[in-house]
Amino acid sequence: TAATAGYLLNASTSNDNLSGTVSLSYKVTPDFTAYATYATGFQAGGLDLNNRSLDPSAPAIAPTKTSSYEIGAKANLFNRRLLLNLAAYQEKLEGFQTTISFTLPNGTIQRGATNVGDIRARGIEWGIKADFGSGLGLTFDGNYNDAIYTRAPSLPAPPELAYNGSANIDAKAQRAPYAPKWALSATPTFD
Repeated sequence: TAATAGYLLNASTSNDNLSGTVSLSYKVTPDFTAYATYATGFQAGGLDLNNRSLDPSAPAIAPTKTSSYEIGAKANLFNRRLLLNLAAYQEKLEGFQTTISFTLPNGTIQRGATNVGDIRARGIEWGIKADFGSGLGLTFDGNYNDAIYTRAPSLPAPPELAYNGSANIDAKAQRAPYAPKWALSATPTFD
């Protein structure tokens, strides 16, 4: 039964999950190691009480499930003066949870948490650490990440489309939020 004001008192949700990681590595030489990893993960679902107070029929937030694959290599070269790490990966998120803005039937704009679809991210990452001697070093790290929605049938339209009256869009094949395609960093060190 709904309270006379505020939140529903009888709303509940429950999740459970078994996640894990399997990793194999092989030392090809004392200075070169190759590896492969498979992992699964889980982010519990829940209730967005703000949404439910305005719309008691709002669905519970479903769990997000992830699975990822990674292969890579690590090498020490030139008497450990150059360290190289290279990895290729792919990750799938099913039921991605995020916060969106939407308009209720009465015209009220509301922000709330919900599931918006599925995301696939894949790319490569690297780390290079050079020791130039006399305490001088340089680290160069980078990542290329191709992260897109593989399913997102009804996302709120971005502002550049919303002003034309588009309330929702199908975002399939569009870039995932907060997932830059490139990330690079260079750090000099002196010990």
